[in-house]
Amino acid sequence: MLLENITCLKILIYKSLKILFLIKTMSLRGGGSERVIAMLTSNLAKNYGADVTLATFDGPDDEFFYDIHHKVKVDRLEIG
Repeated sequence: MLLENITCLKILIYKSLKILFLIKTMSLRGGGSERVIAMLTSNLAKNYGADVTLATFDGPDDEFFYDIHHKVKVDRLEIG
């Protein structure tokens, strides 16, 4: 019973989180930083329900090398 309550509390905390990730580009050849950001943002949004935003300097036509979960808000700043 206590473990279930702790798990429910953790889920509530994650759902109230607003997290912003900023990276210069997600459209390069897929380096380590891009992969880690893609995995972190997607995992937090998909599995924990966190409100995740990914800000990048990429333009609207730049394709990301790694897939980002559809629940992640992507903000392309178009300044790179």
